[in-house]
Amino acid sequence: MKKPLLLILLLTISYSLFAQKTEKINEAGLIFYDLDSYGITYRTGTNKSLWRLSTTSLNGNHTFREEVSEEYEYNQDRSGVNLQIGKEYRKIATDNFEIRYGADLNFFYACVKAEHTNPDNEIERFSKSSSDRYGINLILGFNYLLNNNLVIGAEILPAVSYSTTKTESQVGVESEKTTANSETIGFRLSNNSVLLSLVYRF
Repeated sequence: MKKPLLLILLLTISYSLFAQKTEKINEAGLIFYDLDSYGITYRTGTNKSLWRLSTTSLNGNHTFREEVSEEYEYNQDRSGVNLQIGKEYRKIATDNFEIRYGADLNFFYACVKAEHTNPDNEIERFSKSSSDRYGINLILGFNYLLNNNLVIGAEILPAVSYSTTKTESQVGVESEKTTANSETIGFRLSNNSVLLSLVYRF
């Protein structure tokens, strides 16, 4: 009779310890890639497993220029977005050091469109280039806890990607548009490309 009771007690204690170590957390903050681009990240889950959503690019602009000497108007539209969604797992090495690993799915889109319009509002020159890239990257990194809420981290992200680019151009009102398409498969593995993060944990 004592052995089953002892076994139940040990299982209860083990479950209690496990439950105490698994904590619900959320993280939000800034990410820096190659020290020349930055974005935002949000992570939610437990201290052992989190979903993550990040962006390192989200932009759009319009440029207008009137070329008085040639009586032309120039318009350019540029837009782009780069999103990643994934899952990461963590192992607590010490009180303030965590090992991180997992994977992201990523998507990138960019488009640049430019037009030269003559005084009759006819398009004399036209160009448009749009690109899509899909990929998957691994997550290999660590976190260092400055305190209970502030965390700095670093990751290397080996990646495989597939991209397509479509380019259209036209010179002269009477000419036809020409179109070119290209496809690229790429692989990246470099310790020079490190993603740094500074997040607030709550």
